[in-house]
Amino acid sequence: MLGFARSSLTSFAMAALVAVAANDAAASYSVTTPHLSAKLVAEQSAVRPGDVLGIALDQKIQPHWHTYWLNPGDSGQAPKLDWKLPAGAEAGPIQWPAPDRVPLGPLLNYGYSDRSVLLTDIRVPADWPVGTPFPVRADAELLVCNEICIPIDAKLALDVPTGPASVTDDALKALFAETRAKVPAKAPGTAEARKDDKRLALMLNAADVAAKGVIDAYFFVDTWGLVEHAGKQSLVATADGVTVVMPRGQIAAGEKLSGILSVRFGDGTNGAYRIDGAPFVAGPVPAAQAAAPQAETGALLLILFALAGGLLLNLMPCVFPVLAMKALALTRHADAPAAERLGSGVAYTAGVVISFAALAGALLAARAGGAAVGWGYQLQNPLVVGALAYVVTAIGLNLSGVFEFGGRLAGIGGTLAARGGVAGSFFTGVLATVVAAPCTAPFMAAAAGGALLLPAPAALAVFAAMGFGLALPYLLLSVTPALARALPKPGPWMVRFKQFLAFPMYATAAWLVWVLMQQAGPDAAFAAMLGLVLLAFALWVWPVASVGGKGAWVRGAVAALALIGAAGLLAAGASAKAPDARAEAKNDLAERFTAARLAQLRAEGRPVLVNMTAAWCITCKVNERVALSGDGFAGALKKHGVAYLQGDWTSRDTEITRYLERYGRAGVPLYALYPAGGGEPRVLPQLLDPGTVRQALADAA
Repeated sequence: MLGFARSSLTSFAMAALVAVAANDAAASYSVTTPHLSAKLVAEQSAVRPGDVLGIALDQKIQPHWHTYWLNPGDSGQAPKLDWKLPAGAEAGPIQWPAPDRVPLGPLLNYGYSDRSVLLTDIRVPADWPVGTPFPVRADAELLVCNEICIPIDAKLALDVPTGPASVTDDALKALFAETRAKVPAKAPGTAEARKDDKRLALMLNAADVAAKGVIDAYFFVDTWGLVEHAGKQSLVATADGVTVVMPRGQIAAGEKLSGILSVRFGDGTNGAYRIDGAPFVAGPVPAAQAAAPQAETGALLLILFALAGGLLLNLMPCVFPVLAMKALALTRHADAPAAERLGSGVAYTAGVVISFAALAGALLAARAGGAAVGWGYQLQNPLVVGALAYVVTAIGLNLSGVFEFGGRLAGIGGTLAARGGVAGSFFTGVLATVVAAPCTAPFMAAAAGGALLLPAPAALAVFAAMGFGLALPYLLLSVTPALARALPKPGPWMVRFKQFLAFPMYATAAWLVWVLMQQAGPDAAFAAMLGLVLLAFALWVWPVASVGGKGAWVRGAVAALALIGAAGLLAAGASAKAPDARAEAKNDLAERFTAARLAQLRAEGRPVLVNMTAAWCITCKVNERVALSGDGFAGALKKHGVAYLQGDWTSRDTEITRYLERYGRAGVPLYALYPAGGGEPRVLPQLLDPGTVRQALADAA
């Protein structure tokens, strides 16, 4: 079936051909089509006869298109280079970077997007005359695909000067260094393979790799047809190594198995290892469902990270909007009986943990359905943002004394968080989760990113641990008599304190309306503000209507109509379409982030600071005001020649989601600083200060 799909897609590609590079008798230095440009580049600006010359096929690929790896997968064709070199010159094999998985309907391809740089080492003859340029010629067969495939035939040429010594080309030094770093090194330890009628298994015995806590792995097989490329691969991790079990394909396996093993570790980092000729040995293929002690260890580590991250989340700016409710609840229960304090603490904890698990379950379900979403996805929905503005406004009005709970009003779900007792504590926990969860604290990033790679039960356990960490301080205050006695005693001062705590709620509502404006435009924000006025009017009228008496039903009807009007304004505003606010960066110092722009700046050898942010991420905004703005920050960027890219995740953005996933992150903020001249980026802390940022910029340059 895959063979048929492969041939069918190739036939369709030929029939749908819309552009083919010129293929004439004269060689050209480059080839350019609407979807791909390719050229040969040399690592040295001058080469000495007898030395090795680094040559790269540099392919720049338009967004949403891709080229292919050595094994293209279910369809496609790997790039082919037929070298035409002078006598005595020797060209080595292509040095393939680890590919990406490129799904296409039921098929799965292996290839590259954005940019593909394929290295080849060429030995220049020792007797080549110094001073005579060394000609490099190649007949290239390339294939670039999206929903259609376009073959490109080209004759590529490059003349490299020769001299008494080889000289590295400074302009291309970073490109070659970065590309060589992407070529997987030989795997440590020893590798072997096993097979049965339905499966193949690659077994890497490498304690050093296993010790890092492998939580996900995929094996890119060199040879087409040995495995079902689109079939599910399963990880079996042990303390001694890693095993990947794969469904067999159409082609019979030979005596050895080769390819690239790509792994994800529990700390969110990635690794790739070259497997050359793992021999098939006798023995059963390990059961893919077998419990993996090391995988369990990795999940346990993520749970500990999640617990620590949730605990630290209490110190993050994201939680400030709910501190008022928590502070009031603590003072209410300071002098309460132990059983009442315990019930309040357990209810609040249950509200937080259940809400974290529910949000995580929805996130996992959305990702399983193919949606590119991450942690904090609920605030990427304008309707949710507007509804939260209504909820916190209602809480603020209750704290201000505009209305009290009782009678019919006790059933209003939007203000449950302001109620006393177990129900109030539970819904305070729910609201704390919805408002606080979008931002990440230290330890949360690795935990949330790693959890998304685990099976659903383990992932939910990680997110539940995160919620338990957030709730833990309040729970300890509730169950520890000594801590409870340290709280101030209830008294008349609490009335004024309760009224004062309404103002953080109003500030939160203002912030949420601003977020809504970023997502859906000023018309949506105006509709939401009118809706807040109607909501306030309804809550002011409703208690009077509930008292009874002449005209009570009229006042009740007016309140109900006001609530309906508020809901209608919210729905209308949330459905509005904002102009593309991300077309230009909102920070005057920053450019809008795109993967293509980042790749361009990296190719130029410039240091780059990438800031992934969102309007609803309070931690992000605090960092931007404190450390990523002002004359000092602008001066540091200019002094060190650092390019600044800002990605806005306020609304859903697949490109930013994919970028976050590369760093094992499920949400914002993320600050990645790429050094000048190539090399791995440095991920900055999630809480920034000006000194840290300026020193990092200096180090990157």
